[in-house]
Amino acid sequence: KAEFYIPKVMSYLIDSGKGNCKVFESASDWFGVTYPEDKEMVIYLADNKASIKPGETYGVAFGVKNNIRGTVETPKFKYAVSFDSSSCKGLKEKEAMSWIKLGGSSNTVEIPYNKMKAWSINFEIPENAPGCMVRYNLEVKANSEVYTSGFFDVNIISRS
Repeated sequence: KAEFYIPKVMSYLIDSGKGNCKVFESASDWFGVTYPEDKEMVIYLADNKASIKPGETYGVAFGVKNNIRGTVETPKFKYAVSFDSSSCKGLKEKEAMSWIKLGGSSNTVEIPYNKMKAWSINFEIPENAPGCMVRYNLEVKANSEVYTSGFFDVNIISRS
């Protein structure tokens, strides 16, 4: 695979008088990722959503890729999960976080440049859990600085 650096090529063409460039406005989001595998974090859930019935256990996997260039030492990564209190009215943070049985945070781990590390967050939803959508935030730090962040939703399916 190879990258095509459009700004560099366009600058050359304009500066040399061999071309010009017209820029169009767009309301679309732009991610700046030529290849999806170059993303810093991937959460392995369709639409970042897991649907879980009370009494069930479920694992959410995600991977982090080290895209940090030019460092002498291999960066040290770690992550933490937090509860978005605006996502399920009446649900307290302590209760929502208690559903995470494994993987609510990580120890520090080195990830070499251009390599990926995968983790799993395991949920156990109690029988008395309310039927609602719960958002969990996921923050990854490299050398104690925020590297990337994302979220996923856990849809607690009511047994009614």
